[in-house]
Amino acid sequence: MRVVLIGLLGAAGALARYGLATQFPQHRFPWTIMAINVTGAFVLGCLLTAERTDRIDPGVAIVIGIGLLGAFTTFSTLSWDSFDLLRNGHAASAFLNSAGSLLLGIGAAGAGYWLTSQWAS
Repeated sequence: MRVVLIGLLGAAGALARYGLATQFPQHRFPWTIMAINVTGAFVLGCLLTAERTDRIDPGVAIVIGIGLLGAFTTFSTLSWDSFDLLRNGHAASAFLNSAGSLLLGIGAAGAGYWLTSQWAS
């Protein structure tokens, strides 16, 4: 049953990413993909903190984390977007995309941890 739920939530995450990417097309910079990755990092920070503080079942965290968030966030797209920016002579944008996504993602995961820790205590 867990595999089915991961698959269903994976489909939902992929469709959510597709919907956002088509609703907010990227012309000069991949802002939408960065926002998706940062949002996913924040939600994963909340989810894993809730799981580790016994606020949600570990099985729920696995299904949501792997299924929904695994399909929603887009490391491969981040990598391609950064490469494509480099390939087209936009080194500063490629660096901003890579470093910004990484640093904002780490910050979002920390914010999710902090927020959920406050709720859990």
